[in-house]
Amino acid sequence: MKKRVVKVIGVFGVSLSIFGLVGCSRPSIEPPKTYKAQVVKNDLSEDSHKYILKHLLNKQKVPWYITRKDNCFKLDTKVKDFSETFYNHYKNCFRVKLNYIEREDLSSCKSIMVTRDFHVYKNKIECIYDDTQKTKNYVTFLNILQNNLTKEYNKIILKYKNSLPEYNERLKKVKEIKKNLKIKFVDKTGLIPEKIKKVIIKKYKIHTNTLDRLGMIFFKKEDFFRAYIGGLYSITNTYQNGRYLFEFNLKKSVISCNLDTCTDSLTLYPHKLKYDFVPRKFIVKDKNLKVVAINKETDGCGEGKSHLESLHFTNQTTKFLKITTVSIYYNNKVNNILLRQPISLSPMSTFTLKRDSQLEYIEKMIGSNFFYKSSQGIIGYKYLPVASKDMKVKYGLSIAYSLNNTEEKSLYKVEEMKYAK
Repeated sequence: MKKRVVKVIGVFGVSLSIFGLVGCSRPSIEPPKTYKAQVVKNDLSEDSHKYILKHLLNKQKVPWYITRKDNCFKLDTKVKDFSETFYNHYKNCFRVKLNYIEREDLSSCKSIMVTRDFHVYKNKIECIYDDTQKTKNYVTFLNILQNNLTKEYNKIILKYKNSLPEYNERLKKVKEIKKNLKIKFVDKTGLIPEKIKKVIIKKYKIHTNTLDRLGMIFFKKEDFFRAYIGGLYSITNTYQNGRYLFEFNLKKSVISCNLDTCTDSLTLYPHKLKYDFVPRKFIVKDKNLKVVAINKETDGCGEGKSHLESLHFTNQTTKFLKITTVSIYYNNKVNNILLRQPISLSPMSTFTLKRDSQLEYIEKMIGSNFFYKSSQGIIGYKYLPVASKDMKVKYGLSIAYSLNNTEEKSLYKVEEMKYAK
């Protein structure tokens, strides 16, 4: 029995030693050559240097370029050697520091071994570049890239230095053009009031971009003006001013300028107009009950929406009054406010349903052309597209109530709201 045990242990020991021998001598190739190269001295900013590097690396049509952020090339390989598997994550990153470029090898590798009794061992190991065709192609690519990178980099630096006089001349010219530029508002809809046009024009000021002198190299002569004058490129496609919501056609709102010819204006082309037809104050009453609705533009919305800020109910009798239903009419649609329970008013008293207390009284809302954000207590209305200057939209309220729990009465009023041109 003892003999057999010793024999088994001996065989296992031999197999381990053979495995260890093979594992240590995995086929490998030479890693990429060390790379740290000086570039021509210059006064460019750090951002400009990063831009040049990205520009040159972007030209490499290979599958290993990963992100513009860190300028790294990566390759993942998997090599199996008996019961051990090697996972190699090769990662080589190019950096610009002061007046030199260098490559940093940030590769990480690990091995996973499974024994006969299925124990799994994971280990971080020193990376070697394995002898696979993928890895050979990867290393060859890096070596060739390094040989050409410094040369191409210095070409751009020298071109930049030689272009400075022309850059200064162009910059002087575009500054002069910018002085004479004005913003023009072209309203093909014929629906926008003059006072609103003036407000919008003041809102959008012509501004310039900070154009690095490196731009002389990468921008063509005809594009230089567009690169320097920011103008309409900063304008979003929607703009809200009170009850008015505009949508601009940005494809048409461009600058027709270059260094030789230039129009004297930047033009805004609004192609859609929406309007808030909801009255800011609406009153409906009879001899028993007076109801006042206060509506407001929804702050910070920018999407063309307003909301019901508060509802004021005044009992004008010496009897107890109970409100059971409230409905809002807007654009030929009705929105029913379902109350959690009736609202009771004492004789000659007023009750205000404020925005922040709506959740306490309102169960839910049913209707269209409205929106209801229960978490914010907002009963809202959407701005409507304006079809013509004579457009009208109906808005109104109806309330069902009873006095001293007797027969239910109704209060109703709907009016036409005009577009304010």
